[in-house]
Amino acid sequence: QELVSDPYPSNIRTTCFYAYDPKIMGPPYTWRYVNREYKNLYPCHVLDYDQDDLMYTVLIQNQDTFIANQQKIPTNHVVEQVPRSSIVLSDVLRSSDQNLVSAFRHEIGIPDDIFPQAWRDL
Repeated sequence: QELVSDPYPSNIRTTCFYAYDPKIMGPPYTWRYVNREYKNLYPCHVLDYDQDDLMYTVLIQNQDTFIANQQKIPTNHVVEQVPRSSIVLSDVLRSSDQNLVSAFRHEIGIPDDIFPQAWRDL
């Protein structure tokens, strides 16, 4: 409800740390702990919040990638019991400041003579 009245900026999206486990029958799927690594970060939408146990229900939006296809991960699926700590705001792809046309970029010149001769042929 609050996203309707106060939406996130267009360069921000909700993402969730999540790992699909084909042994867990679904849908809906139940969240399980995963390392907070980029490979476990997926776009998601919060569908519901349970105030009693402080857990969320989210829609995971898996991208159609080689790994996803190999593991037979459903494209969109509902996951329950997601803790708040696994939901983060992320930049939309190519929307951070490093992708601005006016971003500062300069070649860093390093003289060859600071490296030993044996290293220069690699």
